[in-house]
Amino acid sequence: GIASWYGREFQGRLTASGEPFDMNKYTAAHRTLPFGSVILVTNLENGKKVKCTVNDRGPFKKNRILDVSYKAAKDLDILTKGEAKVGITVLSYGNDTRPGTQSNDVGVFGQPVDTYNSSSNTEDMESKQFSGLAIQTGAFYSKTNALKLKEKIEGLIDKPVTVVQEGHYYKVRITNMNDNEV
Repeated sequence: GIASWYGREFQGRLTASGEPFDMNKYTAAHRTLPFGSVILVTNLENGKKVKCTVNDRGPFKKNRILDVSYKAAKDLDILTKGEAKVGITVLSYGNDTRPGTQSNDVGVFGQPVDTYNSSSNTEDMESKQFSGLAIQTGAFYSKTNALKLKEKIEGLIDKPVTVVQEGHYYKVRITNMNDNEV
């Protein structure tokens, strides 16, 4: 698949795993691998390889499978072009046990957000289990904006829509989907 890179504009911002992004470390963003997983990334166009630790989620462009840090991109020789065809080998799976961080997790992850009391503490909410697949439709720093999107989607479809908190993000997801619907 295709990998791209990210760097200076994200320096110091929190990654999805909660640690600050450091463009000078060998890190990567992957959609499903558990945080802490170590992967070998091979640039299939020139044979160069680097080991990266997954500490973020992404990429968010449809044709890409991985985003790597500036440091990794430099060693893979993809800075100028911006992207390259890569192969990924998992060397070790991360042991992050937080909800939604394991590669075999399915459904909706994170803590459900109380849609009636926007100031409630998510630790006090009961955990909800969902079956099937989910489609994430948005991720917000603002709980209010996430709840607005949830309400809008609920007016358009006949599926459960949830807001879950993962780290600093409030994620809006359509749940209980089956293979034919996604």
